[in-house]
Amino acid sequence: MSVPASARVVDFHSRYAGPSWPALAPVNSLPEHVARWVGIAERIANIDALMVELDQVDLDRRVLSAPPALVTPDGVLLAMSSMRAMNDHLAEVISAHPDRLVGLATIDAFKGENAAAELERAADELGFRGVVIDSARGDLLLDAPEARPFLTKAAEREIPVFAHPMSPARLSSELRGLGNWGRALARGTASSASLFPLIASGLFDDLRDCASCSLGLVAARFQSPERFQDQNAFGEIRQMVNDGTFTSTQWVLNRVPFATR
Repeated sequence: MSVPASARVVDFHSRYAGPSWPALAPVNSLPEHVARWVGIAERIANIDALMVELDQVDLDRRVLSAPPALVTPDGVLLAMSSMRAMNDHLAEVISAHPDRLVGLATIDAFKGENAAAELERAADELGFRGVVIDSARGDLLLDAPEARPFLTKAAEREIPVFAHPMSPARLSSELRGLGNWGRALARGTASSASLFPLIASGLFDDLRDCASCSLGLVAARFQSPERFQDQNAFGEIRQMVNDGTFTSTQWVLNRVPFATR
């Protein structure tokens, strides 16, 4: 089946943390990963560099986001004032490049009614069409009562939610000897552990009458760690789009490009 000429390649999972909120390496990262993260943090805080990459790797758009765990040390909660400031800043960045950038508002889903209120503000005042959350926080998974107000409001407003993988401190420590594979396994396990209770708890049934709560849980997948850094992959995706052989399921990786129509 051929893909229409209007098909676009979008980098859905593009981290962006503004200069005021330095991006932090995942908890219990190996020393070499922490060292490499210095350059990564600088790059994803530089919107001009991210814009240049759009053309370098032949991308049509980027969806920018910063899950709370990206900018807060392990065990530290993202303050509501910081959350609002991050969303205000990202809205300004998006408004400067409306044809090339889309943003997901940053929400701590476990802040109860405050999280639901910020979701509404992000949608109504700032114009966000989706949000990013951590898939877990400490011992809390997404079926926790603390997350229910946020999930209910997202369902009522039909706002897509990207539940971002996070690195659980204890499991990441136990699997640290496996290197990057251990980190990926820990993150994928935490994401899956947060999804299963949502299904078992009947939350989706509870919300069915008001709307469908769209949760984009990304589980880690075994793939060469070097592949995550391979910018040539985007050119490969573009070729598949042009050939009509691209399917989004082929590229559910640490970064999630997908074809849109």
